[in-house]
Amino acid sequence: MKIIKTFFYLLFSLAIYLNIAQTISYAQGEIEDKDITIEKDINIELPPKTKMYEKITPQVVKFDSPTITYQFDPVDYEGEEIDSTAAAAQDEAPEEIMTIEKFTKGYLRAGVGNYQTTYAEAFYEHKTSPKNYYSLYGKHLSSLRGPIGKEYSAASQHEIRANWNQFLKNSKIDLSLQYQRRMQRFYGYTFQENNPFNEADSMKQVLHLLNFQAGLIDQRVGKKLTYQVKAHYTYWRDRFENQENQIGLRAELDYQWSERLKITTDMQGWLMPYQQNTQTIERTYWSIKPQIDFQIQKFNIRAGFNVINQNDTLNAQDNFLFYPLLQASYRFNDLLMFVAGIEGDLQRTTRAQMSFENPFLRPQIQLFHVNKPFEIYGKIIGKPKPELSYQATISYAQYKNMYFYVNSPADSAKFNPIYAFNESHILRIAGEIAYTGYKKLILRFTTAFNGFILPDNFYAFHRPSLESNLWCTYTPIEKLSLHLDFYFVAGARAINYRTNEILTLNSIADCNLKIEYAALTKWNIFAEINNIFGQNYQRLLHYPQQGLNFIVGVGYDF
Repeated sequence: MKIIKTFFYLLFSLAIYLNIAQTISYAQGEIEDKDITIEKDINIELPPKTKMYEKITPQVVKFDSPTITYQFDPVDYEGEEIDSTAAAAQDEAPEEIMTIEKFTKGYLRAGVGNYQTTYAEAFYEHKTSPKNYYSLYGKHLSSLRGPIGKEYSAASQHEIRANWNQFLKNSKIDLSLQYQRRMQRFYGYTFQENNPFNEADSMKQVLHLLNFQAGLIDQRVGKKLTYQVKAHYTYWRDRFENQENQIGLRAELDYQWSERLKITTDMQGWLMPYQQNTQTIERTYWSIKPQIDFQIQKFNIRAGFNVINQNDTLNAQDNFLFYPLLQASYRFNDLLMFVAGIEGDLQRTTRAQMSFENPFLRPQIQLFHVNKPFEIYGKIIGKPKPELSYQATISYAQYKNMYFYVNSPADSAKFNPIYAFNESHILRIAGEIAYTGYKKLILRFTTAFNGFILPDNFYAFHRPSLESNLWCTYTPIEKLSLHLDFYFVAGARAINYRTNEILTLNSIADCNLKIEYAALTKWNIFAEINNIFGQNYQRLLHYPQQGLNFIVGVGYDF
């Protein structure tokens, strides 16, 4: 009861705070007399972030949630769209294809930087006819030297991707093929000059990921029943002969019963065999998620359930799982909406996912899905002005089998995932503010506090309690663009087996600046400075990141 009272008290406090913010915005000027649409999915629509080139770093671990989530550099280990220029162009392609008979466009980028870094990126898209479109994308990023011992901590990443769309009479065929290669060295050991161990084969980790998707998307207009079907195949392996296959099929059916009633069913099934040494572990995951959306005046009700069958057996976990889904939203006016709900899920955990979150894992680890029996959440969404929007979220979730990364006692430069068998809880308070205004100024600020309530003798190892990001792009004159990306992360803990102590990692303040200037009609030059404060911060214990680093280069658009 005390937890519930605290939950609603914090939610009420957020409501008061945001209403004050809205009042301030009224004082700054009159609101235009026009309708403002707030999406039913409760997301603040923002332009895609400008991609920062030089970011070869481990990921910050996240759990899925209906709250706002943030990542430093999203990685496409399951075939979702990557936050890149190429992906953004692909997203915009269907509308463009419907209005242009034929076109060809793309770009080339190349640059060099300190740490003996080389960078190259290319994107090409071509519409061969009113019904055919394809795109190609490639990227190279390599640093021959790193923050410790020069070549001892070198890293690289490469990617190629191809997309093809075929527009039929009433549907669209969407095919995509992607390959990623990532090389990291286990440089978390105490470095010693002229040590033959520095060049040992076991010091290198190479990750390969191949992903294929095929989709059939219904594009009929005005039909009550619509559908989407997607087939997935993902192959992952590392240099220690571990490999994983993911074969998945997902279908979504939408039936618009009336103007106020919609029925949706999301179904998916996955086969995920994982080979570790000579042992093969068969993993399966099947789910069906029916739901109903119903509108009554200013209320929108979403109700349903999520049924999952899987074969993980950690802590005698049931194979058959049932989760509730209930969400209610109320629009006070065109400027403010309140949302509250409860839902649960079983979050698939794969070897590919973990290796991109943390490339310094031991070769042999255990894999188990994360069970979230429930999450209660509340949101306040507002748009007091056309150029200003905000969202605040508070949630309280229960987890079972939550995992954390800890350094291995036998090999402190490698990590193990450890699982909290008993119930764990997370209280999360998050906020987001976005502004698009004067002289193509775009601002976005996100912040999130995570309060972990864990079983005895457990700490939230390598999970921060505070994450904040300020992103800004500004075009003061027509040919000049400035981009700022600032992250602040604090509160992550780690266990140091070299000193037998539990410590709190230093806070991370990572500021990145990119400058682009269109020197000629199709040519541009750019300079990017990363980690301006020059911190060799550690997201993972014993792994300091590059200090101040930069890339300068040239680009060509066609």
